[in-house]
Formats: sequence, structure tokens, C-alpha cells
Amino acid sequence: MASDEGKKNKIKRLASVRAVAIQKGVLTHEVDEGSPCLRCGDSCPGFSLHFWRKICKNCLCPREEHDINEDTSKTELQETQVGKILFSPSADTLTRKVSGDAGGRSPRPRRSLEASGQVDSPSLLKKSHNFIWTPSGCSVAAARAYFEGLPQNKAPVRGTPGERYRQKQLIRQLPAYDIDTLYCNDLEDEERKQMELFVRVRREKALGRGEVKLREQGDRSPLWVCSDCKLPMRTGEVGVFADRAGVNKCWHPACFTCCDCNEILVDLIYFYHNEDKRIYCGRHHAERLKPRCAACDELILCTEYTRAEDSDWHLDHFCCLRCDKELGGKQYRPQDGMPFCLSCYEISFATVCESCGKTITLDEPRLCHGNYTWHGTPKCFRCAVCHDSLVDKAFLPKHGKVFCSKSHAKQYRSKN
Repeated sequence: MASDEGKKNKIKRLASVRAVAIQKGVLTHEVDEGSPCLRCGDSCPGFSLHFWRKICKNCLCPREEHDINEDTSKTELQETQVGKILFSPSADTLTRKVSGDAGGRSPRPRRSLEASGQVDSPSLLKKSHNFIWTPSGCSVAAARAYFEGLPQNKAPVRGTPGERYRQKQLIRQLPAYDIDTLYCNDLEDEERKQMELFVRVRREKALGRGEVKLREQGDRSPLWVCSDCKLPMRTGEVGVFADRAGVNKCWHPACFTCCDCNEILVDLIYFYHNEDKRIYCGRHHAERLKPRCAACDELILCTEYTRAEDSDWHLDHFCCLRCDKELGGKQYRPQDGMPFCLSCYEISFATVCESCGKTITLDEPRLCHGNYTWHGTPKCFRCAVCHDSLVDKAFLPKHGKVFCSKSHAKQYRSKN
């Protein structure tokens, strides 16, 4: 009885969280509904959000693989904790001690363009060159050189593949549920406290934004060597500096990437890991500290969880990918690392016998050769001419048929 009451309270609490989320514009499933899948094409009827999995119920692809509304994504980032942490002015004016500064001098604050007296704001490129984002705190010339250093298909120009790339990486690299408990599904009170502490510590000790600097004529400083490719920046080129990694480290624009997924760090946002002294995107930095559930994609904050198929799962999230039936302690079949109950596996990945044309169930024997499959029975796996069983015998496969000899294969071909 107590268990049922607790479950009701959880449902009520989750419903209230959803209501607040909708009120604040956090959930975007209504706006994204029907968005075409860029991976599946016409085989997906359009995006339909599976709430706790955060994938499309129709094609099972992530939200970022769909052509979602750009304004929705932008609003979502700006109106939630993601935006507060990463895009507010305070995030660019942190006055903290720079790690790795051997001289131990006081760090300079990250100044705004107005404070530094610069009037050639790179934001001007948004109008003149249609960029949807530009680095802050640098000159137009430095910003232009930064974009020239990116692969053409990844430069954030409106109406190009680069715009879509940035949108996808914002969602992928900076999961909102890694940054704000409002996005998380049904956290217990203790888990919520852990998550809030986790967010605060990461912000204070790991979060940073790369600074774009232009190498001027006559600058002979030894700093201008890329920490990734080890090649120097030439005069007129830019380097991206990450204070948390040390004042002596910089990267080419295309080399400033997450060391796990190797994707360009979106909007120059990085997280520094003190133990291995490397930079990561938000997603993979979080995974260095906490396991991530392969089903809901959220961080696992509880002490007990399931480890299966080389992935981690919340105990109640080790479910069939299709029907959500819990599979803990039950038989299942994996496909691409995701579990399916036996019924859904047969429906989704049913194999048809080349001989009888019927589905081969999971409990039936089967024989495979190349892309062809047969029931592993004398009735189905037999010579197409003499009908002798070829189970546990040598056979000659030809175009979905099997033969006991070359002569029978030739005979069958002459008649068909």
C-alpha cells in the first residue's frame, strides 16, 4: 500500500515538473512534432517525442537528428539554466584564478567589447555575412579569421549545413538535463541535491569559453603552437585560448574539439578535466564524472544501477526499446546495443525463410549464408531440385537457393 502511495506521489510530482516546464517553454515536443528525420528520411512520419527517453517514438532517433525548429532550440537554451550559465554576460566576465599560471598573478577579467574600447564588434558579421553566432571579445578581423579556420560545412552561416551542425551540437554537447534539474525525470530529493551540487561544482571548476586571439605581424611569442596538431599559427591566423587549460595553450579553430567525440566545441564552450588535463564538451565531461543511462540519456545519481551491453542503465530503465517493458531478470535480445523483449525483437527484426516464406521465430533453428536465411530444418534447407536435406551437409548456394551439386544448380538455372 505504501509503495502504491509513493508511486502516486512520484507521478504527481513529475506531472507538476512537466507543468512548470511547459509554462517556462522548456518542453518543445509540441513545436517539434512532425519535424522530418534527417537520418531516416521518408521512413519516419515525423518527430514524436518519447518523453523520458528523449528520442522520436516513430524512428527511435535522437531529437537532434530531426529538422527541429531553430527558434525553439534558441529559446530553450536562453530561457533555462543552460542559457543562464553559458550565454549570460556574467559567464563571460568571471574573475577567477587561471589554472596553470606559473607566475601566480591575478587573472584579468574577461572584458566586454564596450569595456575594452573595441568598436569593431564581431557581431557585425551577423549582418554582413549572415553568421548566426560570432565569438565575443575579439575584433572583426579575428572573428573572420576564426571562421576561415573552420571546415566550410561547420561554419555557422544561416541557411547552410553549418547552421544545422551548430544546432545539432548545441543539443548534443550541452544536454539541458546535465545543467538544470528542471529537465530531469522524477529525481528523488537526495538525487536533486546531488545534481544541483554537481552543476555548481562543474560551473565553478570546469566550465570555460575559448578566447579567440589574432597573431599580429611581428609577434614572435612561442605561445602560437597548436596543442593538438603541434603546428604553429602563422601571422594573420588565430588561436583559441582556454584559460582553464593554462595560459600557454592554444588551438587552431578546427582543432579546438572535444577530446572524446572530436567534434568542434560549439560556441567555444568547453569543460576542463583536472585529472587528465584535457578539454571536453559538456556531455563527455559529465560522463567522466557520472555514468549515463543509455535509455533516458540522463546522468545516474543513485548508487544502484544496471550494467548491460557495455552500457549503464537506471534500474527501471532497462526496458524494451519498443514497448518499454522492463527486462531486468528476463530474456531479451540486443540490437545495436539496445535491448528488445522477444516479441518486439521478432516484430522489428523478423527474418523470413527463403524457402517457405514464413517468419523464423527466435526459438526455431536457422541457417544463414550471406544475406539469406532458412529454417534449419530438412523441410526448408534442402536442394531446390532433388529436395534432399542439406542440413549438416555441403551445399552450393545460388541466388537464394541451395543445391547439392553443380549439376543440379545448372539444371535449375536452365529451367528458370
